[in-house]
Amino acid sequence: MLYGRTSLDRSEGRSVDAQLTELRRWAAHATIDGRPVEVVAELRDDGRSASRYATRSRPGWQQAQDLILDGRVDALAVWEASRASRDRSVWTALIAALADRGAVFVAGGKVHDPADPDDGFMLDLQAGLAVREAGVISKRTLRGKASCAAAGRPHGIVNYGYGIEHDVDTGRPIRRLIDLEQAEVVREIARRLLAGESASSIARDLNARGVRNARGGSWVGGNITQMIQRPAYAGLRVHQGRTLDVPGTWEPILTVDQHRRLVALLTDPSRKSVRTGEHVRHLLVGVATCGVCGGRIRALTVKRKTGPVVAYNCAAKFCVTRLAAEVDKLVEAVVLGLLAREDLAAALAADDPTASAAAEEVARLKAKIEQGRRMVADDRLSLESLADIEARTRPRIAELERHARPRHVPAVVLDTAGPDAARRWAALPVAAHREIVRVLMEIKIHKSVRRNGAEPPDLRSIEITPRR
Repeated sequence: MLYGRTSLDRSEGRSVDAQLTELRRWAAHATIDGRPVEVVAELRDDGRSASRYATRSRPGWQQAQDLILDGRVDALAVWEASRASRDRSVWTALIAALADRGAVFVAGGKVHDPADPDDGFMLDLQAGLAVREAGVISKRTLRGKASCAAAGRPHGIVNYGYGIEHDVDTGRPIRRLIDLEQAEVVREIARRLLAGESASSIARDLNARGVRNARGGSWVGGNITQMIQRPAYAGLRVHQGRTLDVPGTWEPILTVDQHRRLVALLTDPSRKSVRTGEHVRHLLVGVATCGVCGGRIRALTVKRKTGPVVAYNCAAKFCVTRLAAEVDKLVEAVVLGLLAREDLAAALAADDPTASAAAEEVARLKAKIEQGRRMVADDRLSLESLADIEARTRPRIAELERHARPRHVPAVVLDTAGPDAARRWAALPVAAHREIVRVLMEIKIHKSVRRNGAEPPDLRSIEITPRR
């Protein structure tokens, strides 16, 4: 029986294919006890460690052990002794099994009889060297990981939102770079979770838009909550479960404040597993910014003679304070105007070439059907022919309309848009209103100009800038 193995450590030597090729060459000319060698099995394990530190099983090695224990082989041949095992307990069990069944061990073309005292001693020496080398490799690896962590360099999996730049000559990884498209998805997930939307709702929306996860599959709410809590997104380096003081060498996608707020939110034991977003009550909190200092806007309850009212206030320096109801009314009017635009979908798809091309094809096919209707009216085309054209064209239009929806735009925006936008808007929760506002516009709240101590009806000091 021939067995080959390599680990992920490239310094270990030949590939499994090269090992087995050399073993076949040996078997073609070798004899054991005067008899020609007959290969009854070839087994292999690629990229699998054989030390006691290994975390993955070796299917090929398990089959080899079964053949030895069943007495179906007279010899086990490997390229070198360490290919069989670097674990002292496994090695001891192997030698005992070979000796009990009268089988021999072949390493590097040399035949060893485990039952012979001298051969057994030599095998023990080879085993000791293999075990020592495994310990040295483990120590070197741990030291390398610690050094990498101390320098803030990345290690381990490449998170969604990032890619790796490789050296063109050696192929070695140089650094991690932001994947612009995926990074926007990460920021959107963080923003929507902090706004009170559930992870399952976000997952459904991403899947409806055709946005794929890191493995090219569909999103799941539980996976989203695990992913978004990774410190790497805030540029934080973690080593052995501890966040280090040194910053990472890669560009962060989220701020440290966002990361901490997300972790606090998603690990809160009182948090419901399903969040409806009903607790979100104010349209522009976390959406609008202060027109004076650029700080975030919060909502405060202000006591007045007529009773308590809600006001938007600069959370950083108290620069501005405006009545929430009047500001919301103005913003909603602008939003509904944008949602009613016929060219909204095309404008939102401008940054997505695939969606733009699909939208153009939809327009062409619809124009084709409209032309057919005019030809029917002019008696230049029969109704049967028009029906045939529509039957063949409508499915294609439906398919293209799905592709025409820009992947970077939440589905709720385009689902709300259209002539009936006002009715759809009224039926949505505040969390959905906030997401629509974020996509369509930027809002800055400036100081109001008071006249005779009263809040002026002129709200031109609310700066609204459509994003496209």
